[in-house]
Amino acid sequence: MIKACSLSRSAPNAARVAARRLSTAAVSDLDHDLPSLPAAAPSLATAKFDWTDPLALSASLTEEASADTPHAHALHLELAVYESARSFAQRELKPGIVEATRQGHFDRGIMRAFGQMGLLGLTSPVEYGGGGAGYVSYGLGARAVEQVDSGYRPRW
Repeated sequence: MIKACSLSRSAPNAARVAARRLSTAAVSDLDHDLPSLPAAAPSLATAKFDWTDPLALSASLTEEASADTPHAHALHLELAVYESARSFAQRELKPGIVEATRQGHFDRGIMRAFGQMGLLGLTSPVEYGGGGAGYVSYGLGARAVEQVDSGYRPRW
């Protein structure tokens, strides 16, 4: 019995030889056996990430506003709120935010400026002195301010 085991080890069978040849064959020799797969779809893993607009909301809003749809007028108003909040945040908040954070100081005058821009009470009814805007407008305005500093959102 010992001789039989040693013989089977020294004389590999045909299947083992074929497997060894395939495993050491050049990839170009095997191309004809590979299945053809569809091209990979673009994904977030392969796309360039935009830190200023991680969810690509700006692009989708612009596309919807340019479409001829019934809610395009409302979307234009929402985009106007976003653009005015964004320009205000970039112009008024951004320059002093680093120093204010380092000192732990909150400038109450910024809240007056928010009010003058019409950003406070944005969703309150007009008859009560509010902006009469919807929650989408509020969310877009909050997003614009949070792009500079998220600490301001709870205050307005």
